[in-house]
Amino acid sequence: MSFFPSVNSFLEAPVAVWTGTWKRASARARWAAVLLSLMLGSAQMIGSRIAADGSLGVSTAGHAAILCAEILLASACFALLFVPVLSAAGRWEGWTGTTAPRGLWNASPAKRILVIAGILVVCWSVYWFVLWPGTVTNDSFNQLEQAMGQRWLSDHHPLLNTLIIKAILVPVYGLVGNYSVAISAVTAVQLVVLAGIYAASINALRGFSPPRGLLNIIIAFFALSPLFGWYSVTIWKDVWLTAFVLALASAGAVIVQRLRAGARPGAVLWTTFMIVALGVMFSKKTGIYLMVPMVLVVVCFLGAHAWKARAKWLAIGLLPVVLYLLAQPLLLDLTNAAPGSTREMFSVPSQQISRVVRDDPKSLSAEQRESIARFYSGKNLGALYDPHLADPVKNALDTEALNSDLSGYLLLWAKLGAEHPKAYLESFLEGTVGYWYPNVSYWKVNSADWVAKANQFHANELKDPSHGPGMSEEFLSQIPSDRTTNEGYRRVLSAEVDNRLPDIPVIGWTLKLGAWTWAVLICAAIAFVRRRVIAIPVLVLEAFVWVSCLISPVFAEARYAIPMLAMLPLLAVLAGTRAEEEPQR
Repeated sequence: MSFFPSVNSFLEAPVAVWTGTWKRASARARWAAVLLSLMLGSAQMIGSRIAADGSLGVSTAGHAAILCAEILLASACFALLFVPVLSAAGRWEGWTGTTAPRGLWNASPAKRILVIAGILVVCWSVYWFVLWPGTVTNDSFNQLEQAMGQRWLSDHHPLLNTLIIKAILVPVYGLVGNYSVAISAVTAVQLVVLAGIYAASINALRGFSPPRGLLNIIIAFFALSPLFGWYSVTIWKDVWLTAFVLALASAGAVIVQRLRAGARPGAVLWTTFMIVALGVMFSKKTGIYLMVPMVLVVVCFLGAHAWKARAKWLAIGLLPVVLYLLAQPLLLDLTNAAPGSTREMFSVPSQQISRVVRDDPKSLSAEQRESIARFYSGKNLGALYDPHLADPVKNALDTEALNSDLSGYLLLWAKLGAEHPKAYLESFLEGTVGYWYPNVSYWKVNSADWVAKANQFHANELKDPSHGPGMSEEFLSQIPSDRTTNEGYRRVLSAEVDNRLPDIPVIGWTLKLGAWTWAVLICAAIAFVRRRVIAIPVLVLEAFVWVSCLISPVFAEARYAIPMLAMLPLLAVLAGTRAEEEPQR
């Protein structure tokens, strides 16, 4: 008789445990586990091919069968994990909140917000000193030029955001006569205000009774994450969108909780909700496409007979939308600002058309060639095509031709798609892979300052006048002699955030965009199994932020997706709440 157990005995126990878990799981948990496993299995296997080869590699039926087998195998492996996890989640009673809060969480709401904001300001100020006067990107440099009076005002980037920058920049420059100091004032104000918004959103989590330790971990997450710290001193419209989206999600969850409990949200909460909703829409044009779906979806989950609650939610939820639609054109008229280009929303179609031109130009008819040349100013789209960046192709799209014959453009796009479905699909997958597959590398933080951007853009304008008009030579001469600024240490720090930190286990997951999507799906599955309706506002916002990423011009841009990361702690807390009741103050 052998002293060592057989291989079968090693396998029998875990198999029995897993099958027992499956039998005990509710139908919701089973369905959620199967769907979640299939989604992640598909993302893993398709993403690995797209990231490595830029193609699905399914030119034959045999290749397609192999891919399907890989997806099923990967999904089965995920199911080994998610069946017991979601089964346990269905039986879990929820977070056990601290019955007698002490210290910070026993203080008044105002004091809690002030302390949390102070923690964030202290931690984020490190980035303000290290990256002084702040980080400036191509987009924000354009806004700075407008604020400095070197370009006409435009709504290409959020006009209200540009005007706020100008309101700080111009008077500070008038006092000190130094644009670097003036820009540092802009980033300092931005840092403090963002800290306040994040602090108020974190404070709202207490109302859902999570453990005090979890709340402290969430504070540490926002305070120590290099993304939130770096972005707090980066002049970008997206950092404001992120803060307002988080605040909107928090306020929306609290309101839904109270409405479903038959309690009144109160005037202060409703007013806060409307203010942050306006902030979402004014901070970025895509904001309205986040706000409207959230309002319309949530109204369906406020109770079968809660007609008053539904009417109130719908009326107050859509009021900021109406105000935005009225105020935005008025703001453009008052400032004589030029409207943004309509071609910004055509990144995906432009990429798909250009991929067909690159991969199969002989298949194009003479009529199709003529149409492509008309809409894209005669440019060689095949040569411009970059699967990871739509800007080269999108910027070749003739706005006048598009506006004059939008139906013709859409018809061209649809016909080419019908003839080349595989090219369209692979173009879309390669152009979005970073948002659903974790093992993708791309920059997340920008190391440039405004002086470096001034030099870069001025050089571009000298080479190609179409980049201008911008900063004049006379204006550039006013910049201090350090126009050849040394940003070496900034590059080293950004390289650490972009390339080194993502490789650290667990911590690195917070820097991988695809992992954010996976985490949202897992939290959504737990909320579904536990029937946590209060998570609906957050889930809708997460979903539409993700959709906005998919139609963006870059395959893995962290600033587009970071609202998903910011809302993750809130979603995790809501997924783990106990029976729905009115939250605490």
